[in-house]
Amino acid sequence: MLQAGFENKVMHATLRVAEIRIMASDGGDDKSKFDGFRLALADAGSILMPLCNTFWSPCYGMVTDKFNVGWMVMVPGDSPA
Repeated sequence: MLQAGFENKVMHATLRVAEIRIMASDGGDDKSKFDGFRLALADAGSILMPLCNTFWSPCYGMVTDKFNVGWMVMVPGDSPA
């Protein structure tokens, strides 16, 4: 039985990037809130650009993971002046 408002939530999702599987979920109750995501992209990989403030994002970085897949990670929004 779903709580009211949960009709359009994603219980579980799997995304494939090449041979890598990324699993996601909307959370299990109304106390869960979206506060970002967590991926261990730099573990055994290489950081090309550490997370930093740019003119287009308050937090942006680039990494290649251990499977040689390149990632750009960005928080949307304006950078502080």
